[in-house]
Amino acid sequence: MKLVGKAVAVAGLGNATGEGWRTPAPIEYVRSITPPYSERNDHLLLRVHGPHRTAEEQVPLHARGLLTEWVEAGTQHEATFTNPDPGTYTFRVQGRNSAEVWDEQGAALQLIIAPPWWGTWWFRVGALLVFAGALYAFYRYRLAQAMKVVAVRERIARDLHDEIGSTLSSVSLFSSVAQKKAKGKAPEASELLGRITDSTTQVLEAMNDIVWAVNAENDDMAQREAHA
Repeated sequence: MKLVGKAVAVAGLGNATGEGWRTPAPIEYVRSITPPYSERNDHLLLRVHGPHRTAEEQVPLHARGLLTEWVEAGTQHEATFTNPDPGTYTFRVQGRNSAEVWDEQGAALQLIIAPPWWGTWWFRVGALLVFAGALYAFYRYRLAQAMKVVAVRERIARDLHDEIGSTLSSVSLFSSVAQKKAKGKAPEASELLGRITDSTTQVLEAMNDIVWAVNAENDDMAQREAHA
C-alpha cells in the first residue's frame, strides 16, 4: 500500500484535482510535508495501491493529534481536516486486499504545520522587547519631565533667595540703620522705620519658608514632617 503523490493537495495551495502546491517528491518517497500556515485548510486525498484494487473497498484512516481513534473512510479514500492548529501530526492509513487481509503496518505521513509569523518564538521575543523598550522610553520621558520640573523649582528657589531675598535684606538693613539715626531726633519717623524693619523681617521669614518649600531637595523632608 502507498500514499499516491497526485492524491495529496492542500486547499488554497492545491485541491483535489492536484492543482497548486505540490510535495517536493512523489508522496510515496516523502515522510513529511510542511504546508504554510496560511494554507492550513488541509485536504489530504489518500488512495491505496495494490492488485485488484476497486473503488468499493473500505479504507480506515487515523490522524494522531486530529482524531482520537481510527475512522472508516469508506470507498471515498479521502480525509479532510480544516484549519488544524500549528503542530506536528501523523496521518496513517491502512488497506486490505481482495482476500480481506489487512495491511497492519499501513502507510504514514507526517504533517507539520508551522505557526504563523505572529505565533513564532522570535516574534514573541521581539514583541516583548518592543514592549519593554516602549516602557523604558515612557519611563525615560516621565523622568525627563520630572527633572525639568525639578530644575524649574530649583531656579525659582534660587531666584527668590538671591534676588528678592537680598533686596529685602538690604531694605531691612537700611531701615534699621535709619531708625537708629532718627531715634531721638524724629520719633515718628523712627517708629515708622521700625515698622518697616519688622515688616521686612516678617516678609524675609515667609519668603524663606516659600524657598524651602519650592526647593525640590526638601520634598522628602516635607513628606516626613507631614506624616509626623
